[in-house]
Amino acid sequence: MNLLYSVSHELKTPLMNLITAQDFLKSFPEEQRLSRFLEYESIWQRNLKRLHSLINNLVDSQRTSTSGLNLKLEPCRLEEIVGEVVECEAEVAKTLEITMRIWKKESAGALLVLADREAVFRIVENLLSNALKFSPRKGKILIQLWRENSFGCFSISDQGPGIPLEEQKDLFQPFQRATNALRSVIPGTGLGLYVTKMNTEALKGDIRLESEEGKGTTVTVRLPLHNSPTGPGAVQ
Repeated sequence: MNLLYSVSHELKTPLMNLITAQDFLKSFPEEQRLSRFLEYESIWQRNLKRLHSLINNLVDSQRTSTSGLNLKLEPCRLEEIVGEVVECEAEVAKTLEITMRIWKKESAGALLVLADREAVFRIVENLLSNALKFSPRKGKILIQLWRENSFGCFSISDQGPGIPLEEQKDLFQPFQRATNALRSVIPGTGLGLYVTKMNTEALKGDIRLESEEGKGTTVTVRLPLHNSPTGPGAVQ
């Protein structure tokens, strides 16, 4: 019942935003609708993206608990995927006046990881979406990329409210949310970090979270580089 309530609530909010914007657009004379449409385009994009992300997380969580994730492994440029996700989230960041910056360590070289491209995209998307959701207006998000032994790594740091220390260990479990997020009525189902962890571990990578209340959160993901002996295709 908690799952049904949480999911229905999360679906209802962006759907109502879409319907309200559409109804408001219809209230204008036909000759004004094109210019008004452009004004409301960002609202539709943001809410459609939210619906898409929610449905993806629900599908992935169901696959994880039943048949497992269906991964197609191939060499993927980590920095390229991160850049694509940042570009997709640019409109949301602009609306919230949040600055996103990518920093790649010079010695990292080409971060070619052996992974499922869609899974990596969703990992980055979930984490960056969280960072945007919890960041204050006019805040800053830093995305860093580097090489660590046989792993390609990235981290996403925000300036949000942080997470109470005693709650951090449970946040990768399904439907777990920080109490300060609940108090602030920040939307979410508690599936994003769970699905992100499942995708990361399926790719033989690892994920860790560091946070301090009032000082923000950093989530770091490490994925095996292509031809790495620790990669998903390695012989055990």
